[in-house]
Amino acid sequence: MTKRSYAIIGTGAIGGFCAFKLQQAGFDVHCLLGHDYHQVKACGLSLIEQNKTSIASVKAYNTPESMPQCDVIIIALKSTSNHMLQHCIKNLIHKKSVVVVMQNGIGIEQELAQVIEPHHIIGGSCVFKVTKVAPGIVKHFGFSTIELAQYYVDELCSEISEATLQVAQDLKSAKIDATPYGHLPTIRWKKLIGNIPTSGLSVILNSAITDLLTNASGLALIKEVTKECIRAARQCGAQLPDDFYEFRLSLLEAIIKMERHNISMKDDFDAKKPLELAAIYKNPLAIAKKNNAPMPLTEMIYHQLLYLEAKNIK
Repeated sequence: MTKRSYAIIGTGAIGGFCAFKLQQAGFDVHCLLGHDYHQVKACGLSLIEQNKTSIASVKAYNTPESMPQCDVIIIALKSTSNHMLQHCIKNLIHKKSVVVVMQNGIGIEQELAQVIEPHHIIGGSCVFKVTKVAPGIVKHFGFSTIELAQYYVDELCSEISEATLQVAQDLKSAKIDATPYGHLPTIRWKKLIGNIPTSGLSVILNSAITDLLTNASGLALIKEVTKECIRAARQCGAQLPDDFYEFRLSLLEAIIKMERHNISMKDDFDAKKPLELAAIYKNPLAIAKKNNAPMPLTEMIYHQLLYLEAKNIK
C-alpha cells in the first residue's frame, strides 16, 4: 500500500518535528518554509533529541504554488498567520485530502470551514516540548503526543472518522503518540486548560514556565486559573474525566523536571511577534459567555496581554 503524501504548512518547531518524524518513517513529505528555506533546501532538516542530532532530507519549498497536491495537509503555522491559509491550501488540496489543524486555541476549524468543505478538516491538539534553536534545527526535549478529532458543524457530534483513524495510524508509525477522538471541542478545551494559565502568566510575569512552577505564588496562580478553565470547559460541553485537574497537576510536575525553557508565547513576546490571543483567549471567552460560564481570571489575563502586546509591538 502506497503511503500518504504530507504537506507541512509552517515548518517551525511543531511542523519541523512532524516533518522530520514522517520523513524518517518513509512518508513523502513536502515542507513550506519561510526564512529557513535556503538552509533546509541545502542542508536538510535537523532534529536534536537526547543530545543527538539527526538530519532528514525533506522536500523544501518557499511558495505554495510550487508544491504538489498532497493527501494530508498539516497546518502548523501560528494562528496569527491564518490569513495565509486560503492561499496555501487551494494549491495543495485534492478531492480526498484532509487538512489537519495543529494549532493552539479554539474556533480555528470553524473559520477554515468557511473556505473548504468541513469533511476535509481534522483538529489536532499537540503536546510536544519542541523549540526551534536555529534555522532548520528543531530540539525535542519532552512529550510527543497528539489528539486528533474530525471537525463537525454540529458540535454535539462525537464520532471518530475513518480519516482521523488513518492520520493517527500514520503518526503512530512515525513514532508520534497519536490518539483519535470523536469530540473536537473536548480536545480543544483540554489543551486550552494548559495553555490559558501557563502562556499568559509566563508573559505577564516575564518568566520561564519552569520558574513559574517552582515558585509558590506562580504555581498557586496557575492552579486557580486551571480550575476556572476546567469549570468553564465542562459547562461548554467538554467531556472531561473527573480527575482531569489531578492529571493537569501531574503534567506540571513533569514539566518541572525538564530543562528550563519558555512557553512559545513568551518566546513570541520576546521576539516582538504578534501573540495568539484570539485563538487562545478571545474565542474561548466568547464561547464561555454563550454558555454562561464565567471566566474572570482568564478575562483579566487576556486584557493584560492585550495591553502588553500593544506596548511591545509599538
